[in-house]
Amino acid sequence: MGQYSRIFYFFLLFLSLKFCSSSSFSSFSANTSMQMCSHYDRLALIEFKNSFSLDNDASLDFPTSHPKTQSWKEGTDCCYWDGVTCDTVTGRVIGLDLSCSLLQGSLYPNSSLFRLSHLKKLNLADNDFSDSKISPKFGQFKSLTHLNLSYNSFLGEVPSEIAHLSNLISLDISFSGLRIEDLPLQRLVQNCSLLKQLFFEFVDLSSIDTNSLMNLSSSLTDLRLNQCQLQGKFPTNILYLPRLRILDLSENEHLNIHLPKSNWSSPLQELHFYNVPFIGELPESIGDLNSLKQLTIESCNFTGSIPTSIGNLLQLTHFQGDFNNFNGMISTSLTNLSQLEVLSLPYNKLVGPIPNFSNLSKLVELHLYWNSLSGTIPSGLLNLPSLHSLDLSENQFTGPINEFQSQSLEQLVLGGNKLNGSVPSSIFNLVNLAALDLSSNSFSSTLDVVMFSKLQHLHYLNLSDSNLSFNNTVANHIFPNLRRLYLASCNLTEFPYFLRDLKDLYDLDLSNNRLFGQVPAWMLEVGIDTLGYLNLGNNFLTGIKELPWKSLWFLDLHSNLLQGLLPIPVKVDIYLISNNNLTGEIPSLICNYTSLVDLDLSNNSFSGAIPTCFGSLSSLNVLNLQKNTFSGRIPEFFDKGSTLMSLNLHGNQLEGPLPRSLANCKMLGILDLGNNRINDTFPHWLKNLTQLQPDLLRIYRP
Repeated sequence: MGQYSRIFYFFLLFLSLKFCSSSSFSSFSANTSMQMCSHYDRLALIEFKNSFSLDNDASLDFPTSHPKTQSWKEGTDCCYWDGVTCDTVTGRVIGLDLSCSLLQGSLYPNSSLFRLSHLKKLNLADNDFSDSKISPKFGQFKSLTHLNLSYNSFLGEVPSEIAHLSNLISLDISFSGLRIEDLPLQRLVQNCSLLKQLFFEFVDLSSIDTNSLMNLSSSLTDLRLNQCQLQGKFPTNILYLPRLRILDLSENEHLNIHLPKSNWSSPLQELHFYNVPFIGELPESIGDLNSLKQLTIESCNFTGSIPTSIGNLLQLTHFQGDFNNFNGMISTSLTNLSQLEVLSLPYNKLVGPIPNFSNLSKLVELHLYWNSLSGTIPSGLLNLPSLHSLDLSENQFTGPINEFQSQSLEQLVLGGNKLNGSVPSSIFNLVNLAALDLSSNSFSSTLDVVMFSKLQHLHYLNLSDSNLSFNNTVANHIFPNLRRLYLASCNLTEFPYFLRDLKDLYDLDLSNNRLFGQVPAWMLEVGIDTLGYLNLGNNFLTGIKELPWKSLWFLDLHSNLLQGLLPIPVKVDIYLISNNNLTGEIPSLICNYTSLVDLDLSNNSFSGAIPTCFGSLSSLNVLNLQKNTFSGRIPEFFDKGSTLMSLNLHGNQLEGPLPRSLANCKMLGILDLGNNRINDTFPHWLKNLTQLQPDLLRIYRP
């Protein structure tokens, strides 16, 4: 697959599922014809098959993808081949569905595909056509009503000949690295008057005049133009199309859309404006869309209150308004939405209590995090029979948590509030719970590890900074699926015994506890192949035998009592080990970390010269070596293109002139070389470092 296309193929893997399970146009029906297929068409299909190889990576929908062309055998009736549909009278091939068929190779203009002149439906979605261009010969399929070329690796311009397909009902060229110029689009809109479905997701429309869309067919039901780089004013008449059910304009950051202020009559069922900028408030006219089922207005800059008219949308199942500037209280009109399954309004400025949502019996997700909501958590929320995900974190909720009556929850996130009292025992009966976050609250409970024994699906647990104590009972196999564990400030005095079972742990935070002495040897086997984040900072640890973890990227051992030489991990990107009692020189092995971003060795007793090999660490952003006893000159290791943003060498015994290569650190914002033995004239050449903050520049003074 071409490099350009494959970059976003895997990023959008989950979106491709729709093509193999249900194509964006109607699935081809099974052929029951007794008519033998045309000899001419059979030869064309065999030749087409032989022009491609089969590759398991060529189709993204791995679970359902399969090589349809393997059933194509010479000497058999092609009307019974997988993906082929024939006319029941003439035997000519009229339908070809090769979506998710693992095809790999180039689709050339001389392909035998273009000899199938009677095609009415053609689906080539989700294969790998190796950065082929769409041939103008597609315009020869005069009878074509459905064309799907999405999720392939086509590149280049869509040929104007596509506009010759005047019988098109459905056209999908999404996610294939294509672009359309203004004139071909105008012709397409003008000639294809029967179009009902137009899917141009991730197609480059940056050069078109949006007025070219004004004459879209009045028959249009589905229009997806998300991530198309549209610019300018969007034609308002499209919002009034008489049959339009789906409109997706998401991820067009330079598109100017004005929503009707009143009398917005439309059969719209889905309206998606994710990351499209608006000015002002969401108009009350949104409540006129009586058929609306899904409303996505994330990152749209809407201000003001959420319109009370949304309560009129009795068919609404999904309301997602994340990352706006909605303020005021959540309207009680939302309690009318008995069909609601997803309500998501995080990262706004909402205040006050949560309305009584106890009648929203179909609610599956409720996400209200990062607002300023207050009051107690309504007990009605804890009884909703279908609720799987409840995230109320980073608000100002107070009081205790009531007992849970429903056991449907899979994710419970209440961190960053002012909750108090005891943790309700019913939480430990939520047998489907996979993620639990009670961090940064003011509880007054002592939890025993055995209490979690029923939560066999738990993979994320965060109890940090919540005034909870965690008893270290000896217990085995309590957390068979735990991958991320955060127990900072939980009054731990020893490493939890249950960690011995966690061979696949990804994250572990035991910071700000009272862990004493040597890190136990058995701890070095925990997540040895998987552990990426380890925070043992601010304890009373005196030593660690080795750092054997193979996937480590973040390691924090700061503010302990570690002694001896600097422990060297197998790999690391962020290494924080300040405020310990470490001695000796920095080993050159540390320069093997080619992806090192942040290194903090400050407030120790390191000595010797600063390694010159630091110059090879091209990704280094922060280097803090202050308050040690380093001596000698500061090496000339700052290469052109350096990404260094902060350099602190304060309080050492460094001498000599400043290294002139510091001028290469164009991103440097913090520089502290004070309290050393630097002997140089004032470095006026530092004025070229435009990111340098004057109040964070210390060179000669203590």
